[in-house]
Amino acid sequence: MKEIRQDLGYGVCMLRAFSPHVCGGRITLEHALIYGGQQVDKKFAIISICARGHGVDEYQDAGTLDKELCRWVALNRASSEELNELSKVINYHRVKDRLNRIYGKYVPVEPVSTLVIQYV
Repeated sequence: MKEIRQDLGYGVCMLRAFSPHVCGGRITLEHALIYGGQQVDKKFAIISICARGHGVDEYQDAGTLDKELCRWVALNRASSEELNELSKVINYHRVKDRLNRIYGKYVPVEPVSTLVIQYV
């Protein structure tokens, strides 16, 4: 996904701002939503998450992947129209509301800024 590689927001763990979460390891991509038995390949549904939060690399089998938190991030990144497209069997608007009641308002993480050299 060229669009994701170019987005600076994918350079950080999207769970970093969630207070109980502790980041560790490299940044990975997680498909947070399933539709029709398949991973949703829309940008909002693919989140960047650290290896610890994804349960990969040295965190494999550590039980650190929380799929519900990943869904919470993805659903809050989606527009209302995008949620309508997916809400044929599962009402994702209702799921988003339920997760927001549990975890609170999702606050997007500030993207990694690029270094800018200014010559005077």
